[in-house]
Amino acid sequence: MAQQAADSSSMISLATLPDRPDLRSLRGARVVVTGATGFIGRHLCPELQAHGASLVLFSRDPSGRKTPYPNARVVRVDLLDRSAVCAALSEEKPDVVFHLAGFVSGDRSIQAMGRAFDGNVLPTASLLLCCAEVAPQARVISTTSLDTSNPAREPATTGSAYGVSKLMVELLSSGFAQLHGLPFVTARVGMAYGPNDPNRRRLVPAVIESLLRGQPPRLGSGQRRCDWVYVDDVVTGLMAIACARAVPLPALELGSGQLCSVREVAETIR
Repeated sequence: MAQQAADSSSMISLATLPDRPDLRSLRGARVVVTGATGFIGRHLCPELQAHGASLVLFSRDPSGRKTPYPNARVVRVDLLDRSAVCAALSEEKPDVVFHLAGFVSGDRSIQAMGRAFDGNVLPTASLLLCCAEVAPQARVISTTSLDTSNPAREPATTGSAYGVSKLMVELLSSGFAQLHGLPFVTARVGMAYGPNDPNRRRLVPAVIESLLRGQPPRLGSGQRRCDWVYVDDVVTGLMAIACARAVPLPALELGSGQLCSVREVAETIR
């Protein structure tokens, strides 16, 4: 993957929001979340409920298993089924939509490009199109990555199939915002870390578990530099974007503004 495109001079921080977001506006708000059981979702959903939001989880899981979040409702819908998505949004009438679901991989192969397109671009396009048609009042926040440059500010560059798919998501979301004035935003998240991460292959949990077993972690060159951001700070940023009356750009970075190499992170953990 490419070096993450963020440093302290280029970050669009929450301080640039034109007003101070008031989280009290979440009380009673109808909030739809996709990817609710993923890493960020596991931290975001409890915070939304703690601030009084009415939580609706869009899931394609057909098992009907109980939601881990008390009083949250689960709507079974495949994001690739546009008619079903539109029907669900029309029924729920959300105030805010957090789109966290997606495909994540550092694979650069042609096959990965197809999986990234199917897992990120197509579902997001379906969701955005349906929000534009039946829920234009909803602020839709799609999460992308600092693995790409911000196309709202500079020429688009990336180093992975995943990054290409996220760039396409950003362009689609910002197109709705710029052409039609819809409140769509992409949150460009840095390399999130923290507790309760279901992906044990991610660097921080993988290094910790390797060292606990007395084994050296597998790092490759370890030279890649990323913006590492604690998951609770990501949640704070997402909620601030949701509650802000206006945002300065259709794509905002959520990170620390500092780059640190993979090897430095592993050495710090050791």
